[in-house]
Amino acid sequence: MGRKLISKEHEELIIQLRQDVQHAFQNVAANDQFWCRTLVRVIFSYFEAHSFVIRSATLKMLEPEERNLESIARIALLADTAYQPSKTGKLEDTGELKTPFINLFALTLRTYAEAGGMGAADIEKFFGDNAFNHLQRAKKVRDRLTHPKQLADITVTPS
Repeated sequence: MGRKLISKEHEELIIQLRQDVQHAFQNVAANDQFWCRTLVRVIFSYFEAHSFVIRSATLKMLEPEERNLESIARIALLADTAYQPSKTGKLEDTGELKTPFINLFALTLRTYAEAGGMGAADIEKFFGDNAFNHLQRAKKVRDRLTHPKQLADITVTPS
């Protein structure tokens, strides 16, 4: 039997956030803006957690290819850490990368699909699919809700 790619803690994390999404979805009624905003926030919390769990699983599947800088860079990006040389030339962990969510989510899904044996044509079809475009539009709504500048920024409309 192969090794387990997802820990019990990560499974519980996803279950709890799925319940949050379901709870918010059940309470979105009559365009109640509080629940509309809450639903957008919990959906993206769920996506970000899922992305982290998939990255963690994908990292267990990958091994750097000798002399292939792209494979090493991919692993470093998926590990969500950044390194800089110190003044004495030692590598220092500078914390989490500041990679935009959509970019890191796309890298995560693409790498997981490739590591799992999905064909290149199917992967390209997924990223060209309208669903991924909808995710990018939804991310703009989430950004607007998270960083409001005016009253209209905290209004969620169905579309």
